[in-house]
Amino acid sequence: VQITGVNVHRGTSPDGPFSPVNATPLPPVSPGEFEDTSAWPGTTFWYELRVVLADGSEDVLSGAVASVTTPGTLALRLSPPRPNPSCGATRLDLEIPNSTGPARVGVYNVRGELVKLVVDEFLEPGRHSVTWDGTDTHGRQAPSGVYFLRLEVNEEARTEKLMLIR
Repeated sequence: VQITGVNVHRGTSPDGPFSPVNATPLPPVSPGEFEDTSAWPGTTFWYELRVVLADGSEDVLSGAVASVTTPGTLALRLSPPRPNPSCGATRLDLEIPNSTGPARVGVYNVRGELVKLVVDEFLEPGRHSVTWDGTDTHGRQAPSGVYFLRLEVNEEARTEKLMLIR
């Protein structure tokens, strides 16, 4: 069996699900090392290594899944929307702290009126990306203008401004 590389997969539970962390397979050398720069604070992560075979398939290396707990705590965060200004869909990156209730992400016009509720559900602690498609609650394109994106969890809220250009 020819091994062409190694992939690192990460989950937030020992039973998975596991998602790939590295963009391209790592060289199959021993000892090897890998730094997970996309991990967030205050969380236990489980990692499994999968060898990449010559046909492109993966096979999980036998043995226990390794776990690492990152120090610190995750704070409620709403990153600036991308792209901004936007002419349609806009990506919103959120960080949800370890102890939370339901998350709500709303888009509001300059009069403070709710244009669309993008998220209204419990989100697992960690990083999330959601997209506002540039429409209102009825599916119509929102007009050009300034909008405010608001993330609320429990009693905390974060707000970012977005310019929509049609």
